Amino acid sequence: MANLDKLRIRCSSFRRFAVGVLATLALATADTAFAFDVLSEQQLSTVTLSVSGVPLAEVLKRIESQTSYTFLYNNELVENAGNVTAAVTSSGVKEALDKVLAGKGLIYEFRGDKILIKKERSAARPSSSETASATESKSGVAAEVGTAAPSPAAQPSAPSGKAATVMGVVRDEAGKPMSGVGVIVKGMLTGTVTGTDGSYALKARPNDELSFSFLGYKTQDVFVGSKSTIDVTLVDEAQAIDEVVVTALGLKRDEKSLGYAATKVDGDAFASSTTSTNWLSGLTGQVAGLTLQKTGAGAGGSMRVTLRGESSLDLSNNGALFVIDGVPMFNTSSGMGESAYAIDYGDGTGDVNPDDIDNITVLKGPAATALYGSEAANGAIVITTKSGDKEDGNVSVTFSSNFVAEIVNTSPDLQYVYGQGGTKGHDTFHYGEPVDGDEVTTTDATSWGPKMDGTPYYQFYDEKRGIGVDQNGLRVKTPFVSYGNWFKDYFKTGWTTTNSLSLSAKLNRNNSIRLSISDTRSESITPNSPAMRQSIKLNSHNKINNWLSMNTSITYYRRDCDNLPQMGYGQASVMYSLWCMAPNINMDWARDYWIEPDVQQNANLTGAKNNPYFVAYECLNTLDRDRVFGNTSLDLHLYKGLDLMLRGGIDFSRDHRSMRQPKSSYSQRYGMYREGNVSSLQLSMDFLLKYSRKLGAGFNMKLNFGGSILNRMFRETTLTAEQLKQPGVYSLANSVERVKPNIYDYELQTNSLYGLIQFSWRDAVFLDITGRNDWSSTLPVNNNSYFYPSVSASVLLNELIDFGAARNTVNLVKLRGSFAQVGHDTKPYRTTDYLSSSDFAGNYQIPGTMNNANLKPEIVSSWEVGLDLRMFRNRLGIDLAYYDNTSKDLIVNMPVSSASGVTKRFANAGTIRNYGWELQVTGTLIKTKDVQWKAYINWSKNRNKVVDLGEGVDSWIVASYSSHAYMTAYKGGSLSAMYGLGYKRAPEGAYIVEKDGSITNVSGQIIVDENGYPQYSDELQYIGECTPDWKGGFGTSVKWKGLTLSIAFDGQHGGNVYSYTNSVLGTRGKGSFTLAGRYNGLVLDGVNQLPDGNFIRNTHKTADIVEYYGLAYAFQNCEQNFVSTEFLKLREIRIEYEFPRRLLAKSKFIKGLSLSVYGRDLYCWSKFPGWDPEGAFMRGASVVPGFEMLQMPGTATFGGSVKISF
Repeated sequence: MANLDKLRIRCSSFRRFAVGVLATLALATADTAFAFDVLSEQQLSTVTLSVSGVPLAEVLKRIESQTSYTFLYNNELVENAGNVTAAVTSSGVKEALDKVLAGKGLIYEFRGDKILIKKERSAARPSSSETASATESKSGVAAEVGTAAPSPAAQPSAPSGKAATVMGVVRDEAGKPMSGVGVIVKGMLTGTVTGTDGSYALKARPNDELSFSFLGYKTQDVFVGSKSTIDVTLVDEAQAIDEVVVTALGLKRDEKSLGYAATKVDGDAFASSTTSTNWLSGLTGQVAGLTLQKTGAGAGGSMRVTLRGESSLDLSNNGALFVIDGVPMFNTSSGMGESAYAIDYGDGTGDVNPDDIDNITVLKGPAATALYGSEAANGAIVITTKSGDKEDGNVSVTFSSNFVAEIVNTSPDLQYVYGQGGTKGHDTFHYGEPVDGDEVTTTDATSWGPKMDGTPYYQFYDEKRGIGVDQNGLRVKTPFVSYGNWFKDYFKTGWTTTNSLSLSAKLNRNNSIRLSISDTRSESITPNSPAMRQSIKLNSHNKINNWLSMNTSITYYRRDCDNLPQMGYGQASVMYSLWCMAPNINMDWARDYWIEPDVQQNANLTGAKNNPYFVAYECLNTLDRDRVFGNTSLDLHLYKGLDLMLRGGIDFSRDHRSMRQPKSSYSQRYGMYREGNVSSLQLSMDFLLKYSRKLGAGFNMKLNFGGSILNRMFRETTLTAEQLKQPGVYSLANSVERVKPNIYDYELQTNSLYGLIQFSWRDAVFLDITGRNDWSSTLPVNNNSYFYPSVSASVLLNELIDFGAARNTVNLVKLRGSFAQVGHDTKPYRTTDYLSSSDFAGNYQIPGTMNNANLKPEIVSSWEVGLDLRMFRNRLGIDLAYYDNTSKDLIVNMPVSSASGVTKRFANAGTIRNYGWELQVTGTLIKTKDVQWKAYINWSKNRNKVVDLGEGVDSWIVASYSSHAYMTAYKGGSLSAMYGLGYKRAPEGAYIVEKDGSITNVSGQIIVDENGYPQYSDELQYIGECTPDWKGGFGTSVKWKGLTLSIAFDGQHGGNVYSYTNSVLGTRGKGSFTLAGRYNGLVLDGVNQLPDGNFIRNTHKTADIVEYYGLAYAFQNCEQNFVSTEFLKLREIRIEYEFPRRLLAKSKFIKGLSLSVYGRDLYCWSKFPGWDPEGAFMRGASVVPGFEMLQMPGTATFGGSVKISF
């Protein structure tokens, strides 16, 4: 029956996937056909003319109107060429120009989308003036583009100021002089070219702007100002792209013009994370101020992403906004469960195919994200996906294949001396029913048993498998020995394979398309955890005519998981079961877990808790997800300098989930089955009107005005059968009692208007002013409109000041600063009283929290200053920033008197300050034709302070677990301060008198009672800080020809977490530190308090070592279980070889081929007692920092990939 159901599910999955594939392919086919239609209808690359006696300038204008080319020429040269008489029909541009310019002594030259008209060089002896001009050109002195200067009347109006000679040298990034570089005075059509030594000289005025251009290199524009010498370094276009970043609303900006922090990460950084748990791990250690915390749920698990610390008392509101191709995505963690255990179904970022990512821009401050509204109050991760625009040929097909093996690479420090047993002094062991009549079963979840020294005991037996019995099937004693680390015996080698195929086509200059298909299959380290995911993505760009173009980006994603492990301290958690086992257990014994199939499990090995294999193969949590997200935009050129962008986006997701627990489950004796359906639909529409104009005297202005509507609908329905009639039948119809429903849904909408004004002067001074107003449906009508401004500025000192001899050393000195204020609305159902659904259909219940009809938005005010340096021909980059954010009117859930009928009430209260430093250093240590050696380092330090908590509030619990640990905010303290019970200690000034009469200060020493046990404090006390002192990363890469070796490290100094794993290691006798005192007891370092209040040194031995460890490491002892998360990780080693193109050219069809091998998370230096110091705790649908609840093991991945392009 189960196999038939699985077959039906697989068939249904295949049908859905096939429909998705066909739908996307239909879109791709239609889009491609449309692109070809555009090409045919508009005849973008052909010309039709019939002119007689028409001036050449007019003819060239007509050709421009029919093509995408722009003509450059000397006005006088074209005017003197006379009129044109010619006729062409549907001819190519070259053919048309050949006829138009025939007999006029002019030739043409294509330069990208520009066509240069110049005088034909005559074979006859040149005139003296031409000879002088040619001679000057060779030496790099004042040679005009063309052969005759425009007449004064034909020239644009000359800038004011007296012309003077400007000279310099143009070099490439390696420092070598570049000859043949065009140097022109912009707007004057006069210039020169550099000589063989890269030098040039020409006449220019202070207000002139020089333009340096060379084929294959990024054009640079430099204002003359007071400089008489201007040296320039041209950057290869392929590398110059990195200087352009995508900012708010998808606007592309030169990085040097930004007044706020923005870091760009190329898509290649995710090459080794394409098959890991979440591709975002590729950002780890790459960006200063970025914090990534994973749940440890395995493949597809959620990732908490924060920028520059915590800004709200509600930790679920502190995540960064994710934007894909200009449209915000719905990125929320999705879990099922509560308390200390949950099932992590992943968040929205996990649905992005990393192979489709071209680059990511991390916008850190509110000034950078002010135009995105309240959802970007904590920064934004802007994802730009790949397109066909970069293809150098018409069609390119790329296939890539990745394979990754995953192994457990860390382990707590376990002890392998003592086995199972639950009472002190056990010098014997017995499993199961008595054999000789007087034995007592000693199997237990703890390891307080006898030594595993080979002494024979009656242990596990299974007659069917011949374990623990003789040839007659009678039980026999076997040696009591250690089988080692049972965790590593249970977890297996996981694997993931991903195959991707993409087709990119640049149909012509104005139309491109990219279609990609990806398929991933995986098995995690947990037994019985198969999963697969597929994605199809289409990107297209179509220029319909000179005033209209269309861009489309659409993705279909599918994910199927047959079993997602439950996390945390829950009875159906794999880790909960494994911590009940011990090293004296051979894990093969536990594999046959049924006593009676579907009715009774064999849980004897785990002290009556769930067998871990029973959990893996029977307590299943499945997921079936379909998701579509993308957008379409229209770009309209309305007038010179005036453009309009219209865009619509969609993000639709549907999950079908199930959870089952068989009869005899530890927490569900009669079985349980649950089905859940989660659907969300986010629709967005926005427009942006853009106007740019040159104001003269070096001033430029850009105006942007836009608006958006974002509507989101969410619905989650769960139906639960709490007891099952028939064993092994998992359906709601098999419920003993009435099925219990739970429904939660909401709809919200945010309407926005915003504007951006950008001023620049001489490409050296930049000023941005923005304003945005939101109207949010989640706030009351009287407070749902809120306005927030921002201003940012940057100054390039190297453009304003002549550094003299230092100009070859210092290439960029940028001072920047910004201020912004951003509003943050709230979640639905907080402003009006509602009834919520109950466990019984048709019935409702009153919520326990009172709503507030006067809620206001949270306001985050931020300022930032920074310094950016580029030195040694841009081979050294230093970015330093200081930021200071203040959040006020925080929306909190305040406790109120229960006499009001509720226990809490939503209100605006509290102010938090968040501040810190960030440093990023990049360097190219060696750069030659064959060798490049690069390195980077980043460092960040964040602090937060609770300025105020509101009237009548002295503390606020930010996060907690049970009554054991509380992350609590007090005025003057931080958001990450941990409070809980700890040891009772001698007060300040306490002392003891030693035997020799000397006095010893014992302030702060633990007070020990007469039984040798430490005493607990009577009240909650400050334990420490969860936030690290600082975080950082560093790495290097060396490239020799086509071979590249890269290595990356990252880590943090300081930081702590409340750890359940540490508690279990101690209370259950699993940790190596519990060997101290077995079984003779120990004398603790501390003091005894006498009845008169004085102290003496402790001399009492622990009465019961088991009880001591049970008290010292109890869950309630927050102090003992508050452990360090300081670490340094060898994050990645990667070796890649790219085959030479000239070698591949011999094949006639292979354009590119690369091979790579890599390893991630290879080693961790840390004192953390658990599995991974980076883990976080998931409660329901929220990822909560500061707590670790029996996390899954950390893993190392080893993989390889091949990528081939045709």
